[in-house]
Amino acid sequence: MIRFSFLLTPIIYKCTSIKYSLFFHFFLSYNYIVEAIIMYQQIRPHVYHNEYHPVPPVNDDIVLSYDGNNILMKKDRTFFHYEEVDPSIDFYYLFEIDTTHFYLADLSEMDHISLSVHTMRGYQPKHMSFAGITGWQIYTWLNGHQYCGKCGSPFIHDRKERAQRCPRCGNIVYPVISPAVIVGVINDEDQLLVTQYANGSYQKYALVAGFNEVGESIEETCIREVREETGIEISEMEYYGCQPWAYSSSILFGFFARAHGKQEILMDSHELRTAKWVSRKDVYIDPQDETALTAEMIRHYLYEGKKRMNYNRIIYQIYPIGFCGAPRINDGVTVNRIQHVTEWIPHMEKLGVTTVLFNPLFESDAHGYDTRDMTKVDCRLGTDTDFAEVCAALHDHDMEVILDGVFNHVGRGFPYFQDVIHNREYSAYKDWFIINFHDHNGPDGFWYECWEGHHELVKLNLDNPQVRQWLLSTVDSWIEQYRIDGLRLDVAYMLNRTFMRELCDHVRASHPDFLFIGEMIGGDYNVLMNDHLLDSVTNYECRKGIYSSFNDHNLCEIGFSLNRQFANENWTLYRGSHLLSFCDNHDVDRIASILKDKSYLPAVYALLTAMPGIPCIYYGSEWGEEGRKGAHSDDDLRPYFEKPVENELSEYVSRLNHMRLSHQIFTDGDYRQIQSMNEHMAFSRNLGNETLIFAVNISNHPATVFGNMPSGHFRDLMTGKEMEINGNIPLEPGEILFLYRK
Repeated sequence: MIRFSFLLTPIIYKCTSIKYSLFFHFFLSYNYIVEAIIMYQQIRPHVYHNEYHPVPPVNDDIVLSYDGNNILMKKDRTFFHYEEVDPSIDFYYLFEIDTTHFYLADLSEMDHISLSVHTMRGYQPKHMSFAGITGWQIYTWLNGHQYCGKCGSPFIHDRKERAQRCPRCGNIVYPVISPAVIVGVINDEDQLLVTQYANGSYQKYALVAGFNEVGESIEETCIREVREETGIEISEMEYYGCQPWAYSSSILFGFFARAHGKQEILMDSHELRTAKWVSRKDVYIDPQDETALTAEMIRHYLYEGKKRMNYNRIIYQIYPIGFCGAPRINDGVTVNRIQHVTEWIPHMEKLGVTTVLFNPLFESDAHGYDTRDMTKVDCRLGTDTDFAEVCAALHDHDMEVILDGVFNHVGRGFPYFQDVIHNREYSAYKDWFIINFHDHNGPDGFWYECWEGHHELVKLNLDNPQVRQWLLSTVDSWIEQYRIDGLRLDVAYMLNRTFMRELCDHVRASHPDFLFIGEMIGGDYNVLMNDHLLDSVTNYECRKGIYSSFNDHNLCEIGFSLNRQFANENWTLYRGSHLLSFCDNHDVDRIASILKDKSYLPAVYALLTAMPGIPCIYYGSEWGEEGRKGAHSDDDLRPYFEKPVENELSEYVSRLNHMRLSHQIFTDGDYRQIQSMNEHMAFSRNLGNETLIFAVNISNHPATVFGNMPSGHFRDLMTGKEMEINGNIPLEPGEILFLYRK
């Protein structure tokens, strides 16, 4: 879903004495939160400035040049900078992105290459793609509007507004943008109406589309175009989003609509070559089309199944090599250690676990992230059959299975990389990796890209279609063999986005409720967590906020993070999203080790339960196990336990989990902060007619919560205590409350 507000305004620029007449189109001045794939005009975090303020170019400014439908670029496929061109030629101010100004000039005499402007749709970085496309629209509009249509005199730029003015007759012409619609029609069988154009070069599947006619509303255009092209009558139209489309000087308005009853498709063969209904499993989106509104709308239809995703989960994370007591280095000996997981099923059931997340368990050199064979369970853990039996046992106890997908890199023992080591330039697999044989700085006499400087982790070339297809087939085999229910994408923050989208498209076409979780350390989580990519990402911001707030007796820190992420306001970052909430995992110090006062552990898990998100518990931490990250090893974080420990803390965590699972408000309720102080805080969650107030006091003294809060009769879900709330909540030292009413 896209949430945005926009102001449709003319963008007015003036230029001095000119070789080209310049105009810009009507454009959307954006103020939005993107929760979708990146269309070409969406350039966050960069900011497009359409205000008119022409200034003389300086060295770092960029000069765009075009020849017909081609853009002129340097031989390294980058744009020209002002300092690289003849300063005596005419420059025309276009726009500004961040603090960089863009100009138009004739650079045909420069040493250049000529590329189709359509290649700009896939150009990186994204804001430069947008600049190249938008500059071309100015250029093409200019070429078509050099002379007055009334008297034939040459136009000049008007100096007061963005317009072409005739100095002879006074005629003024403004940029003209053609409104057009794209309609995603869905029938009663939940199928999508797709088409192929009868004419033109674009022959991939599209949606019904057409231009607005005189005297017609946009909604009426949708009805007419669908009727004319397919004979289908539509209703229940819902606006989806819009996109400026420079290639036809259009502004595209996307709508979804319903077609009820048994309606026969009556295709207009002059307009279309194909018109048919397709189901989600038959939908395919070419990654090359990802910048278009049509592709986004098709993808939105494809992922509507995500709306039925069950986020009411308690995830239990296991690092199999450590959990099962396997040797740290692969010894090549097959031992069925993975069955150790089944011995913990009663403990996990008692905890309320709904989903088990397995970190890497496929054949690797050592720690699992240095994979040798993604199609074979690590021999130190057992066989494929052994793991299939574990998955079946978990499923029999209503627990889902998520695997750790390590798709960014492989280990040096990966057979195809070994082939490259031995055959170098002659290897059939050299393009599976990112290699420079002319650079000898590497352990094998050549340079290759690795993960963050670790040569044992060889980066896969995910731009290679063969590699991507191999990975998709691998995931298919996991789904078929182990019936897995989701994936955690390792280092998702740096994973190739094209591959990530292709993976999500591929799996969800047949498994719409498949859960994708991405590892993301910082930045804008919406980049990966949106309607068209991942369902969730790791909430490292709140993980830090949790332990830091308790250690520093400053609950304002976690209160600030929760409020900016989830508050019931339009400006918040992740309102309604389901981030993965955790206080430790296989990569960071355990919460019992990092807390200065371990008596706060129950309050930590209570907060983890009450806050928005999907709670994830790392094995052993539920009973307060300690562990710290070593200087050169993570072994202390990933130990073997013969059996689980059950104590007062694990019992409390179990009660928290079962309480959460039995009240949907924890999963889908909103977030409203009541008060956040150094040693006490409170917030409410609301869902329909249900209200939950969470309050905690970590001081040794009584405290009182004040603020804007619901009033009335409440019951504490953990203790059964009844309370009447009227503007304040008294808290005893160390008290934790889950006040609920319905």
